[in-house]
Amino acid sequence: MSDVISKEFTTKGFRVLAFAFKDMHYDEFQALKEECNNFVEEVDKEELERNLTFVGAFALQDDLRDKVVRSIQFAQKGHIQVRMVSGDNIETATAVAIKAGILSEEESRQKYAVMQAEEFRKLVGGMKKTVDADGSPKYEIQNKKEFQQIANRLRVLGRAIPYDKHLLVVVLKELGRHVAVTGDGLNDVDALRYADVGFAMGSGVSVAKDAADMMILGDDFEATMRAVMWGRNIYNNVRRFLQFQVTVNFTVLIFVFIGSATYGKSPLNTVQLLWLNLIMDTLAALALSTERPAADIIKIPPIKKGDTIMTPVMWR
Repeated sequence: MSDVISKEFTTKGFRVLAFAFKDMHYDEFQALKEECNNFVEEVDKEELERNLTFVGAFALQDDLRDKVVRSIQFAQKGHIQVRMVSGDNIETATAVAIKAGILSEEESRQKYAVMQAEEFRKLVGGMKKTVDADGSPKYEIQNKKEFQQIANRLRVLGRAIPYDKHLLVVVLKELGRHVAVTGDGLNDVDALRYADVGFAMGSGVSVAKDAADMMILGDDFEATMRAVMWGRNIYNNVRRFLQFQVTVNFTVLIFVFIGSATYGKSPLNTVQLLWLNLIMDTLAALALSTERPAADIIKIPPIKKGDTIMTPVMWR
């Protein structure tokens, strides 16, 4: 009966708390309590929970904020693939992911789109820690080929523990992906530290903030997307400034060279060149570096590793 109730609510995105009891003598309870402290295996836990009388269940639902779906769609426009790592039941996590727009009903029925954390760990085979020449920790996964098959499909990881979040970051980085992680608790520290970019929520613990690369004052995914927009905007502003500087300085260089070759002296004296340089650097820096991000800047694909800041188009 309890399984039916749990299944009914979890598939709708509820978190279910079940209550049961067992009559026993006080001495028996003390002995059982001592045994519980020594048990660490899940099998032992199931043994202790036998012969209970079911009382009832509570179904709790934390409604999604209105801007969550909009933020997920915004991320998808920016070539950002959102994956959800949850400690909830797999049915609950799937229902929430569908409501948020992380995956569709059709995708949820595809193989590897939704996985239990235990199955994920078995496929990956765990990770091995090594140390680089500079002393920084490095992690390697055991079955890299296995995960290549599911890397593009995996969207939701249910019944996850902190190790699984860290393992997912390691696996994606091993495959050459750029990984950003959001978190606010002590359990997220390893994943935040090892990710390419770690976003700590403003209400999170201080340890998570120290491990992250950036702290988001607003505790929502929309604030993370604003940070992404500003990051891409700053990079584009630097490119605009460099393109302007290279173009103008090259023009001045050609102008001075042709003038010197034709008339025997530079058309511009030293003071004039200094004034030109002062005006170009100061005004161009103010004009180009302070431009605010436009809404469609998120559509620009992320910069790949190894790409130069000056592209062939900019040189031309």
